[in-house]
Amino acid sequence: MNISIARLQKKIDALKEGAQKELQVLEAQLLDKKRKSLIVCQRCRKRSPVYSWIFIQGFRHAPPTGYRGGDYWNRSKVEDCHIVCHKCGNENRIFTHPQKDKILTITGGVHDKLELFAEVEERYEDN
Repeated sequence: MNISIARLQKKIDALKEGAQKELQVLEAQLLDKKRKSLIVCQRCRKRSPVYSWIFIQGFRHAPPTGYRGGDYWNRSKVEDCHIVCHKCGNENRIFTHPQKDKILTITGGVHDKLELFAEVEERYEDN
């Protein structure tokens, strides 16, 4: 079997392109499934899909320390953030939420929370 370098490269490129398209389809399906996952409100007990909730991203201030350190904002971990029920307006802390593990799985790997939630609010808190 004597295949030229150019033909081998063409086959490899075609496989990569096909795999890339399949990967994009799977990623879109995963994101859709995450957005449609149901979360229960701790107050009204109603279940709503993730895409209807508001995500509150917390930021903590790092005060100045010494010559060059500090005086910046750190993004809080997801479990230290909140989600707001669109039905009753209750702010649910993710850390104490009974579906905490599910919420962390849903948000894992998604840097831009606007891909999942109806809205993302930022909350800046001094330590």
